[in-house]
Amino acid sequence: MKYYRNFEVAQAAEAASFDAMIGFLEQGFLANDRGEVILPEKSSQIIDSATQSRVNCMPCTAPGVGYSGVKLVSVFPSNAETGKPNVSGLVLLLSCDDGLPVALLDAGYLTSLRTALVGGIAAKYLAKAKPERIGFLGSGVEALMHLSVMTRLFPSIGQVAVSSRKRSSEERFALAVRRRFPQLDVMVCRGDYSLAAKGSDIIVTAISGQAPLLKADWCDPGAFYCHVGGIEDEYGVALKADKIVCDSWGALKHRGSPTIAHMYRDGVLTDDMIYAELVDLIAGRKKGRETDSEFNYFNSIGMALVDVYVSAFLVGECDRLGFGLELSTPGFDAFAL
Repeated sequence: MKYYRNFEVAQAAEAASFDAMIGFLEQGFLANDRGEVILPEKSSQIIDSATQSRVNCMPCTAPGVGYSGVKLVSVFPSNAETGKPNVSGLVLLLSCDDGLPVALLDAGYLTSLRTALVGGIAAKYLAKAKPERIGFLGSGVEALMHLSVMTRLFPSIGQVAVSSRKRSSEERFALAVRRRFPQLDVMVCRGDYSLAAKGSDIIVTAISGQAPLLKADWCDPGAFYCHVGGIEDEYGVALKADKIVCDSWGALKHRGSPTIAHMYRDGVLTDDMIYAELVDLIAGRKKGRETDSEFNYFNSIGMALVDVYVSAFLVGECDRLGFGLELSTPGFDAFAL
C-alpha cells in the first residue's frame, strides 16, 4: 500500500490533463446513474451545531475503477480563526479484486479539489459560455480552488472580485491570485459583499461561517451561483433562480447545513422546485443553460462517489510521477498470537 501526501496529490492534480480529470469524474456520475456504483449514505457526526463542526464518514465502491473506498474527513470552520486547516482527513482505497488496502491519501487538498471540480462541472452546463468576471464571497482555500477550476474551464474569465470579513484575508487571496494567475485583474472589495457579487457572471460563496451573506438583489440576470457550504445566502436567492440543480437532492434535503435544506424543512422549497440533479445534465436528460438571461443556482452536498473517482484518478497520476510512500501491510494470522 502507498501513502500519498497532500503536496504529492496537489502536484499530481496540477500536472494532470484537466479535461481528462473532468471527463473521468463525469463518467463516475454516469456509472452511478446506471447502478454500477455502491453508494451508502454519508454519515455526518455534527460536533458543534452552531459552527457545523463535524466529522464525515463517506464510503463508496466503484468496481469500474477497481476500488472500494472510504473517506474520513473533519470539517471545522472555526479553525480558520486559529490558522489550522478547516478540512483534514484521509481516504483509504481497497482493491475490488481481493479487498486488500491499496492506497492511503491525505484528504485535505483532495476534498477542496473535488468540491471545486463538481462546481466546475455544474458551471460547464449552467454558466454563460464565456463568463468574464467571477466574484467570491469568502477568500480561503476553497475560493482559490474554485478559481483554479473555473479559469481552466473558462479562459474568458479576466476579472476576479473578492470580499471577506477580514481585509488581511482579502489581501492574502489577492496576492495568491496575482502570483498564480497573473492574467487576471483582481478587485479587493474591502468587506463589501455586494461589490463582489454584482456584475459577476459566476458567483461563489465559500465562507467558514453560517450566515446568509449573499442577497438576491446582488445576483444579476445571466449569473451562475455556486453554493459551497452551509448557510451562505438568503432564501430569496434560490427563489429568484430559474434553475436549481444539486449533485444529490435526496441527500441534500435531509442534511442540516445548506440554505436550500433549511428552505425545504421550512416548507419554502419543494421537491418540484429542483430542476435537476447534476447527472441529468451530464446524461443529456435535462438541458443546461438555455438563455443568456437566466439565473442558475447550484449546490452540492458532497458525494463519496466523487471522492473515490478523484482519488482513483490522482493515484494513477501520482504513480506516473513516481510519488507515494510505500507502507508495509503485513498479513494477520490469529493462530500466531
